Amino acid sequence: MKKTIMKYLIIALAVTFSGSGIVSQEQKVPDFFNEVMKFRIDMKGFQIGSILMRTKVANDNHIQINASIYSFKSIQGLYYVRGTFGAVWNYKSRRSYLAWEDVYQGYQYQQRSYKFLYNKVDIKKREKEFSEAGYPHSGKIKRDKTKEKTLAVKGYEYNDLLGAFYYMRTGGKSPEIGSVTKLKVLPAGQKKIMYIKVIEKTTMYVKSLKEKRSVFHIRTGIIDEKEKMGGGDIFISTDTPVDIFITDDEDFIPVLMYTKVPVLGKVEVILDEYQQVKSN
Repeated sequence: MKKTIMKYLIIALAVTFSGSGIVSQEQKVPDFFNEVMKFRIDMKGFQIGSILMRTKVANDNHIQINASIYSFKSIQGLYYVRGTFGAVWNYKSRRSYLAWEDVYQGYQYQQRSYKFLYNKVDIKKREKEFSEAGYPHSGKIKRDKTKEKTLAVKGYEYNDLLGAFYYMRTGGKSPEIGSVTKLKVLPAGQKKIMYIKVIEKTTMYVKSLKEKRSVFHIRTGIIDEKEKMGGGDIFISTDTPVDIFITDDEDFIPVLMYTKVPVLGKVEVILDEYQQVKSN
């Protein structure tokens, strides 16, 4: 499946909770709706890149979400990652409205936009495939395709990945150990199911928060809608399983994630700085 793996990593950090809580216009929006999160990307104990994510509440029941990701020059000759992605999410109805990405990742370049409407999603995509994963890319491009399509759905049943990030984060309850949640998502404009399993509850020292915190250990993975999960391990068929640690409090702050990435192997995404920005 062609998707932005590093984008999925940061979004998967907070896709962990389900519930029916809805933020109404009369209620105060959660503090974490206005926040700045800075993450470091580590491989074998060395920092190889970073991710910056900012969110801001708008006056029309929407959250504006913007994120950027880049890899350090030390690994760009091996595996190049750089770009931006974002979304507009309606926190009153808890559904996606707009989403976009413009990202280089290894052999791939993805420029995509999505507009979520009732019973359909309008999708525009341009995707390139290079001959090498490192940068600078040669002039030889293996694939360069542009496509526009309308995807038929039922109501607003699907979220983009950033929408899923906030949909699950605002579920209104803490997860139960061993529980499994399924959520419909559209990575790369393809109908998929995100599986989320709560592995355990533990404690860890979070350097960015300067204290030891109670955290949930979560595992997530994405699978095709028509594919059946195999065996007793529900993640045996998922694409790029991700392990996540997220705080057990009202902010559900993602503090650590690890997974395997093509070419690089095991990569960790670690919360370096966290700030809640007071809205006017």
